[in-house]
Amino acid sequence: MNTDTEISSDSHLPLIERRIYKDSIRLLARQDYSRAKFRQKLKQRGHAQQDIELVINYLIERNYLREENYLEARAKGMVTKGLSVQSIQHKLSGEGLEVTKERIQEFMTEKGVSTSSQLDKLVQKKARLLSQDELKSPEGRKARDKVLRFLISKGYSFNESKKALYRYLDVVPDCDDDA
Repeated sequence: MNTDTEISSDSHLPLIERRIYKDSIRLLARQDYSRAKFRQKLKQRGHAQQDIELVINYLIERNYLREENYLEARAKGMVTKGLSVQSIQHKLSGEGLEVTKERIQEFMTEKGVSTSSQLDKLVQKKARLLSQDELKSPEGRKARDKVLRFLISKGYSFNESKKALYRYLDVVPDCDDDA
């Protein structure tokens, strides 16, 4: 493709190399992408970088590449999986998307969840696999640690996780018990 060629709104197909345009439309028909992911997809398909940039700009201009929709869908999906606000923000940042904690909180509100309710749900999910007696017993430290590791893997702090576990167990934590 000629780099000096601009995409005109009147007759874009003759000016865009048809293969990259068709690939782009095919990809976008299935799902939304971020710019970075879309760029990577087109690169994997063997398109030249200058062509990729030209078609991405064209698609954004025409509102075919809707990064905002992608961001919202990804963030809401992560909220559904029970990830913490910080974890969601970090993962999206890794995809080249910037989102504020407040915006993630808005997505959580739309989904009808709070950090506390997410933690409680995750504790219940993990605790179903373990017996309540085992979790409550003094010898149940390994089981409690397993639940705590699970919550921490979702991006929650140790203190938040510990409070949620003890809420589930309906006990007040002992000062001697680190888990």
